[in-house]
Amino acid sequence: MSVTVTPPTTTRSRPRYGFTFAADGRSAAALRADPGGGLTVETWRPTASGWAPSPTGVPADLDDQLLPLPDGRLLLVRPDDAGATVLLVDARPGRPSAVKAGPAERPSTVELCRRPEHAVRLAPPPPGEPTALACLIGYDGTVTRFWWLLPDGSLVPFGAPLPGLTSGQGWLPGPRLALTWTDPAGVTRVLGLDPGTGATDVLLDVGPDTDDRVALTDPDHDLLVATTNAGDAEWIGFARPGSGGDPWFPEELAAEERAEPLAVDPTGRYVLLHRRRGAHAELTVHDVPAGSTRPLATPPGCPRGPAAWTADGIVLPWSAPTVPHATVHLDPAGPPPVLADHPGAAPARTVTLDGAAGPVQGVVHGGGPDWRRAERLLVALHGGPHARWSYTHDPLLHSLAADGVAVLAPNQRGSTGYGRSHAVAVAGAWGGPDLADVLAVLDGLAAHRRGLPPPAVLGLSYGGFLALLTGAVAGDRIGGCVALAAFTSARRLHRAGSAGVRALIDDLAGRDGVDDGWGERDVLRLAGGLRAPTLLVHGARDGVVPVAESRRLHRLLCELGRRPTYLEIDGAGHQLTHGATGERVVAAVRDFLTALAPERRAAHRLPARPYDARGDRKPTDVGGGDFDDQAECA
Repeated sequence: MSVTVTPPTTTRSRPRYGFTFAADGRSAAALRADPGGGLTVETWRPTASGWAPSPTGVPADLDDQLLPLPDGRLLLVRPDDAGATVLLVDARPGRPSAVKAGPAERPSTVELCRRPEHAVRLAPPPPGEPTALACLIGYDGTVTRFWWLLPDGSLVPFGAPLPGLTSGQGWLPGPRLALTWTDPAGVTRVLGLDPGTGATDVLLDVGPDTDDRVALTDPDHDLLVATTNAGDAEWIGFARPGSGGDPWFPEELAAEERAEPLAVDPTGRYVLLHRRRGAHAELTVHDVPAGSTRPLATPPGCPRGPAAWTADGIVLPWSAPTVPHATVHLDPAGPPPVLADHPGAAPARTVTLDGAAGPVQGVVHGGGPDWRRAERLLVALHGGPHARWSYTHDPLLHSLAADGVAVLAPNQRGSTGYGRSHAVAVAGAWGGPDLADVLAVLDGLAAHRRGLPPPAVLGLSYGGFLALLTGAVAGDRIGGCVALAAFTSARRLHRAGSAGVRALIDDLAGRDGVDDGWGERDVLRLAGGLRAPTLLVHGARDGVVPVAESRRLHRLLCELGRRPTYLEIDGAGHQLTHGATGERVVAAVRDFLTALAPERRAAHRLPARPYDARGDRKPTDVGGGDFDDQAECA
């Protein structure tokens, strides 16, 4: 058993995104953040000492999708405003077409095809398919279509156009493609599609109000692993569609929050499951025929992507606070591997805090044993609202911790991993129970910080909305407010957002009011109370929260006589702390927090716009860029 940590150390510390295995589990690919702020593609292969990456130098974007092929090549889907381009990247060493570029070989990159659909993704072909590189699935906003993608870039359609959207798939014997299908009425169930005849049939439809989805398939053993949310529980179930039997859902796999099936073992008997346990992860192995489940020993941290289970064991990407990215090999019958810490990484710990209605868990990065008394303290609020801070490496939080800022990341009500009641507490009450928990946490910190400046608060997207609400009602309990890609009210976001954003707000009843005396949760209405120094950062091409949200708030705060710091990044999308914009956002936040230091506060006047580098745009009250129907308010 071993753990592979990407060598050298300077490479290992760079964040990875979109880690994906080939269909046979013996190669992988990811997007790697480079020192210059961009992303490039890297491939991963097993070596004698474990899995190791190889940079390709192929530039990439955070929205790019990767599909590694078993022969070492990979397919890349690059979306743009007009659709998507599919590229074939060949970075195999010693290939006949290799071109020497100094000491390295330049990868071959060929454009295979373009599609006009605004949502395009690739899936592996079925086992034994001799000609197709992949199955291409395109959604044009109304119907989903399917093609075989051939090596010369040609597309061969199969099946009839399917009204609605598919969002997950896997192959069964036949071959038959199992699909997570959301029909035009919004009902989600599992369909089977025969690519030869084009016929479809329903594989799983638990009820009219359930959300039934494909999780995994094993075509060699006729196994479908699915999830559903029947009743008040989240279920994992199994079916063998080729035998004609009914699906079954073991009672022991029902829980308040859904587990994530990660992989099936080569015999088809065992399924690897991941469940959130607070800020930590729990991996278990379920014996499908026996109906029993046992825990799997893991190192500290959480998985950061899919898993592959081969005859050599389980491999999956992993992260811990002091391990930015590793690829761990787990022996189902052995002890966990020991991860090597990245030199200079700030340690972290989980803590219990007093919320407004009971204890809440938080993750503290840096700050030492007496972190509550750190000179600079930041309370970081996650997005979602259904999300959480996990016990992993976060580029923004760890960069700040390495710079001497103690970072507290609480999992207030609305966070996942703590049971259904904790997660759904904010349904119909955005900025209600979660805001109350944040204020209670600030009160608890104040009791420890006499003689020290109050902490700053930071959040992204929904977390930015919550940070702004906190700043508006917390008074002198905070010393600064950072809002990244934030919106100012759920009602306003619902009017301006995409179909996907509106659906999320409706699902969580985000426009319902909270009856607690503070009135409607509209930051523009409450802006008069936002007196702490404020930093607003937004991407000019944010497809989830329109940039007009931050522009309006910036203009209003200036009219109120405040001096907010505003940074708008041209060409940037919603995930500001990831990809090409990550380092720039980290620098802006670091500079802002440094300016709040007590010895500098009296002499420092925050300018309205300190960042005038090329690519930033002057804020104006105009619309918010392009929107992706599949985007979520995260």
